[in-house]
Amino acid sequence: MKRLSEPEAPAACRILDAAELLFSRQGVVATSVRQITREAEVNVASVNYYFGSKDDLAEAVFERVIARVTEERLTGLGHILSAAAAAGEAPDLARIVSSFVEPYMGDGNEDQAVLMARFILSHRLEPSDTTRRIVGEYLNPMARAYVDAFAKAVPGAETGDLFWRYLLMVSTTILTSTEDRAADRLSALSEGRASVADRGVARDALVAFAVAGIRNSAPVAFVPGTLDQPD
Repeated sequence: MKRLSEPEAPAACRILDAAELLFSRQGVVATSVRQITREAEVNVASVNYYFGSKDDLAEAVFERVIARVTEERLTGLGHILSAAAAAGEAPDLARIVSSFVEPYMGDGNEDQAVLMARFILSHRLEPSDTTRRIVGEYLNPMARAYVDAFAKAVPGAETGDLFWRYLLMVSTTILTSTEDRAADRLSALSEGRASVADRGVARDALVAFAVAGIRNSAPVAFVPGTLDQPD
């Protein structure tokens, strides 16, 4: 990626802000450079000048949002752990999980959630040198910090199990935060008994589910052959 010679230049910041908004709502492929520059109120040549190409701009946008959210999470997590240590108590697992969920499910974070989900799913389905670098630099150290926090909140849990539960929490959070609230399939399935339209209810359900899964100590395992036809 081309490194910015003027990273704080107002025009470069406006381009990043515009691209972040449009990429989250339309996707990278469906967003044109002209749409970005129109939203940013700069000329088309500015993208090449500051970033080199649309692909380089996309990398800068994804890295910026991942870096920002990682810093927010680690700061929040640090406060939770420090407060618990000062009180001589184990940290509250619901608070730990909530600090992870907040950037996806917090009020006003809808566009940010979609952009992060686009990055994570891109990395999982079509990993590249770019996504590997960003994951290695930001998300892997953060994941280890969360698993360490889980271990403090759930003494005696196996470390390997906690890493699995972290991965499952991430996957659940991504899918829940990007659910189509307008279509609200959950409401249709439940005949109105449950709905994703209320973001507060959705995040409460998500945190409760994740906390229960992380705390679980029952020996439960996959049961093979459940789809086999009976004799």
